[in-house]
Amino acid sequence: MPQSIVIEVSDKDVIVDGDIVSDLSSFFSAKENCPESIVIMVDKNVEHKNVVAVMDVVKRANCAKISIASI
Repeated sequence: MPQSIVIEVSDKDVIVDGDIVSDLSSFFSAKENCPESIVIMVDKNVEHKNVVAVMDVVKRANCAKISIASI
């Protein structure tokens, strides 16, 4: 698994390392371990509840190091 994963959150899609992911929970369920770090890049127009939902999925996947950046 890569050292880090970049998750882009827009008002329409969730993109993980350049690929659109329709179910982020399933994406992490398919992984054996969480990568060393997660970077969540958020479009400024995204509602906060959508960002919180992504963060919840990442935390349930036992990812310890989460960074958030605005794009």
